[in-house]
Amino acid sequence: MDCCLLFFFYYYEKKRYQLWRLVPLFEQALILISVLTCLFLASFQDSFLHFHEIVFQNNDWVFDPKADPIILILTENYFIHYLLFWLALTLFLILVIIWITKLLINFFFRRS
Repeated sequence: MDCCLLFFFYYYEKKRYQLWRLVPLFEQALILISVLTCLFLASFQDSFLHFHEIVFQNNDWVFDPKADPIILILTENYFIHYLLFWLALTLFLILVIIWITKLLINFFFRRS
């Protein structure tokens, strides 16, 4: 959902030749995601539980190891690695978007 919203803003501002307005937004998103991830990794187990309590208003995310053997396969390390992969991918995509935006801004300024 967030990515769709960012791409909508990107397309809208690009169409209006106002990409320079998005650079601070993407830079702030980069900082926010980095800080939240560091806080999340500082206390992974507690953060993991709080995250699921916020995202899922019911207890459907709670697994019973006797009834759902998948919980025995997906250990805490799996979720930490998943979080780190998500973080790396997200940060990479934001950096690419910032880089492309700055390239387009320079391109438009050179043309005028």
